Amino acid sequence: MKTKMVWIYALILAILAVVLPLFNIPLTVGNPNLGSTPATLAAIYLPWPFCIVIALIKGVSASIFTGRVWVEMLAGTGDAFMALFICWLVKHMHKGWAAGLGQASRIVFTSGAVALGVSIGQALNLFTSATAPVPGLTSSFLSNIGISWYAMTVWAIVLSAAVNGLVSVIIVLLFSRPIENSLKK
Repeated sequence: MKTKMVWIYALILAILAVVLPLFNIPLTVGNPNLGSTPATLAAIYLPWPFCIVIALIKGVSASIFTGRVWVEMLAGTGDAFMALFICWLVKHMHKGWAAGLGQASRIVFTSGAVALGVSIGQALNLFTSATAPVPGLTSSFLSNIGISWYAMTVWAIVLSAAVNGLVSVIIVLLFSRPIENSLKK
């Protein structure tokens, strides 16, 4: 890989990871946006550490823009796991399928990270029921995981994964050859 081109693409994707969360749909829990598309593309075309950094940049950016730190930072962490999963998938299947399945995996990784983090926060009394990022939390840790996972998945992650998956697959199908050619030695 051409080191210079890797860094140029990484910089472009990092900038997109900062800017794209600006355009979101505010829901009760979560803010669907195009912020995980850059992490998906980094996972497909760049060495694996870049996808983690770009996913975390998306989490920080979304946290700053929405003020929902408990949800968005955890979502960025879940998106980093999704990106690593895509790195693995892309070695075993077509890049388009890897992008689509990777985005679908956010139902497990991103929603799971948010559910686990919010449930731990509630168990440690880091917020009250009134200030909790997810409505309807109880005193049961396991129950809170289910409540948080469901609240995050329906509709925030489902909408986000569908749109990000579609955009990622279209980019992969239309631009894979030029991107790969520019990265070759």
